[in-house]
Amino acid sequence: MRLMRFVRRHATGGFHFGFRGSYLAFCGVVSTYIALTLYATPSDTQTQVLAQVMPLRAFAIISAAAALACFWYAFRWRDALGFATFFFVMCLWAVVSWVAWIMGLAPRAFGIGVVYGIFAAMTLRFSAWPEPPATSIAEDVSDYEHPVALISTDGNGIVTGWGGAAESMFGWTSSDMVGRSASLLVPESRRADHEAGIARARRLGITPISGLDRDVTALHRDGTGIPVRIRVTLHRIGGVVMFSAAVSRRT
Repeated sequence: MRLMRFVRRHATGGFHFGFRGSYLAFCGVVSTYIALTLYATPSDTQTQVLAQVMPLRAFAIISAAAALACFWYAFRWRDALGFATFFFVMCLWAVVSWVAWIMGLAPRAFGIGVVYGIFAAMTLRFSAWPEPPATSIAEDVSDYEHPVALISTDGNGIVTGWGGAAESMFGWTSSDMVGRSASLLVPESRRADHEAGIARARRLGITPISGLDRDVTALHRDGTGIPVRIRVTLHRIGGVVMFSAAVSRRT
């Protein structure tokens, strides 16, 4: 059970290769195929139309760049450029195909242009997909010993949710902590690393510790250290990066 949760969490959330990333990877494969086809300099009439605009290998470079962008942004949260690049390339090939069909140079080019147009429309549609959280908080803590303190923050590490168990564990009330940085719970010696990790995760949409249990020392309100086990999960909801944490006191 725990192994399956670990695999599912990291297949869909830990590395953030979710719905959007899967589609961008597919787009990368399509762009790679187009680039290789153009680089081989085929002699069909449709590519002859392209050759009249600029060398085919220049078009191949455009497709290869689109493929690289798609593969790169498949693993990034801020992936709008990947979607925009593939959308532009698909629109370009659709227009070229329809021009070749109108000029009578390629009788089947209309259908090919329709396929490219469908790809462009799909890309525009899928670019609006939200990325759901990898797991629910309830699933995250199902194997924890209770009581479990549930804490949620925004992408900047500012507390947005503070459960009752967190109040008794750390000595801070919900009204004390909501709106303040979760760094208050981190010892001074590790605070700079903690804040740098949050900034990096917010920028990349990836954190290697998402979904993993870690044994650390947290700070009580009175300044004493508390041995805890914490599981932080990064979520991407509606275009926003957020974090949730399940904290259990170690004995």
